[in-house]
Amino acid sequence: MDDIATIRQFAAERRQRKLQAAAERRKTFEAVLPHLLEGILGIDPDVELVILFGSMARPDDVNVGDIDIALRSSRFLKVAGWLLRQDVPVDVVDIDDVYDHIRDRIMAQGRVLYERG
Repeated sequence: MDDIATIRQFAAERRQRKLQAAAERRKTFEAVLPHLLEGILGIDPDVELVILFGSMARPDDVNVGDIDIALRSSRFLKVAGWLLRQDVPVDVVDIDDVYDHIRDRIMAQGRVLYERG
Protein backbone atom coordinates (compact mmCIF):
# COMPACT_ATOMS: atom_id res chain seq x y z
CA MET A 1 0.00 0.00 0.00
CA ASP A 2 1.41 3.38 -0.90
CA ASP A 3 1.59 6.34 1.47
CA ILE A 4 -1.43 8.15 0.01
CA ALA A 5 -3.62 5.06 0.28
CA THR A 6 -2.46 4.51 3.86
CA ILE A 7 -3.28 8.10 4.79
CA ARG A 8 -6.72 7.84 3.15
CA GLN A 9 -7.48 4.61 4.95
CA PHE A 10 -6.32 6.08 8.27
CA ALA A 11 -8.49 9.18 7.71
CA ALA A 12 -11.54 7.06 6.81
CA GLU A 13 -11.07 4.89 9.90
CA ARG A 14 -10.69 7.99 12.07
CA ARG A 15 -13.89 9.51 10.65
CA GLN A 16 -15.71 6.25 11.32
CA ARG A 17 -14.50 6.17 14.95
CA LYS A 18 -15.61 9.77 15.44
CA LEU A 19 -19.06 9.00 14.02
CA GLN A 20 -19.39 5.95 16.27
CA ALA A 21 -18.33 7.96 19.32
CA ALA A 22 -20.87 10.69 18.47
CA ALA A 23 -23.61 8.09 18.02
CA GLU A 24 -22.77 6.62 21.43
CA ARG A 25 -22.80 10.09 23.01
CA ARG A 26 -26.20 10.81 21.47
CA LYS A 27 -27.52 7.48 22.74
CA THR A 28 -26.20 8.20 26.25
CA PHE A 29 -27.60 11.73 26.24
CA GLU A 30 -31.02 10.55 25.01
CA ALA A 31 -31.09 7.97 27.81
CA VAL A 32 -30.34 10.60 30.48
CA LEU A 33 -32.94 13.15 29.30
CA PRO A 34 -35.82 11.61 31.34
CA HIS A 35 -33.61 11.77 34.47
CA LEU A 36 -32.79 15.42 33.79
CA LEU A 37 -36.44 16.31 33.25
CA GLU A 38 -37.44 14.47 36.42
CA GLY A 39 -34.78 16.38 38.36
CA ILE A 40 -35.89 19.72 36.92
CA LEU A 41 -39.51 19.04 37.87
CA GLY A 42 -38.41 17.84 41.30
CA ILE A 43 -36.61 21.10 41.99
CA ASP A 44 -39.28 23.30 40.44
CA PRO A 45 -42.67 21.60 40.09
CA ASP A 46 -43.97 24.89 38.66
CA VAL A 47 -41.46 25.06 35.82
CA GLU A 48 -43.25 26.42 32.77
CA LEU A 49 -41.07 25.29 29.88
CA VAL A 50 -38.16 22.94 29.16
CA ILE A 51 -36.74 22.89 25.64
CA LEU A 52 -33.94 20.77 24.25
CA PHE A 53 -32.04 22.70 21.57
CA GLY A 54 -28.76 22.57 19.71
CA SER A 55 -27.29 19.42 18.24
CA MET A 56 -29.35 17.08 20.42
CA ALA A 57 -32.57 18.56 19.00
CA ARG A 58 -31.40 17.80 15.46
CA PRO A 59 -31.51 14.01 14.95
CA ASP A 60 -29.26 14.16 11.89
CA ASP A 61 -26.53 16.20 13.61
CA VAL A 62 -23.52 13.98 14.33
CA ASN A 63 -21.56 16.66 16.22
CA VAL A 64 -23.15 16.06 19.61
CA GLY A 65 -20.99 17.43 22.38
CA ASP A 66 -23.41 18.37 25.12
CA ILE A 67 -27.05 18.77 26.05
CA ASP A 68 -28.46 22.26 25.55
CA ILE A 69 -31.53 23.08 27.63
CA ALA A 70 -33.60 26.26 27.75
CA LEU A 71 -35.85 26.82 30.77
CA ARG A 72 -38.57 29.10 31.97
CA SER A 73 -38.45 28.63 35.74
CA SER A 74 -38.83 30.81 38.79
CA ARG A 75 -36.05 28.70 40.33
CA PHE A 76 -33.71 28.94 37.36
CA LEU A 77 -30.48 29.28 39.34
CA LYS A 78 -31.24 26.30 41.53
CA VAL A 79 -32.24 24.14 38.55
CA ALA A 80 -29.23 25.32 36.52
CA GLY A 81 -26.87 24.54 39.40
CA TRP A 82 -28.26 21.00 39.64
CA LEU A 83 -28.04 20.47 35.86
CA LEU A 84 -24.43 21.63 35.76
CA ARG A 85 -23.47 19.08 38.41
CA GLN A 86 -24.71 16.09 36.38
CA ASP A 87 -22.40 13.47 34.88
CA VAL A 88 -23.11 14.65 31.35
CA PRO A 89 -22.15 18.02 29.88
CA VAL A 90 -25.15 20.36 30.03
CA ASP A 91 -25.51 23.97 28.92
CA VAL A 92 -28.57 25.72 30.30
CA VAL A 93 -30.11 29.09 29.48
CA ASP A 94 -33.03 31.07 30.82
CA ILE A 95 -35.30 31.35 27.78
CA ASP A 96 -36.44 34.78 28.95
CA ASP A 97 -32.89 36.07 29.39
CA VAL A 98 -31.49 35.57 25.88
CA TYR A 99 -31.57 37.84 22.85
CA ASP A 100 -34.84 37.71 20.92
CA HIS A 101 -33.28 36.14 17.83
CA ILE A 102 -31.77 33.35 19.96
CA ARG A 103 -35.08 32.73 21.74
CA ASP A 104 -36.87 32.66 18.38
CA ARG A 105 -34.39 30.11 17.07
CA ILE A 106 -34.68 27.93 20.18
CA MET A 107 -38.48 28.06 19.98
CA ALA A 108 -38.49 27.26 16.25
CA GLN A 109 -35.84 24.54 16.19
CA GLY A 110 -35.89 23.14 19.70
CA ARG A 111 -37.70 20.09 21.01
CA VAL A 112 -40.16 20.83 23.82
CA LEU A 113 -39.55 18.33 26.61
CA TYR A 114 -42.10 19.86 28.96
CA GLU A 115 -44.62 22.66 28.83
CA ARG A 116 -47.02 23.55 31.62
CA GLY A 117 -50.51 23.43 30.18
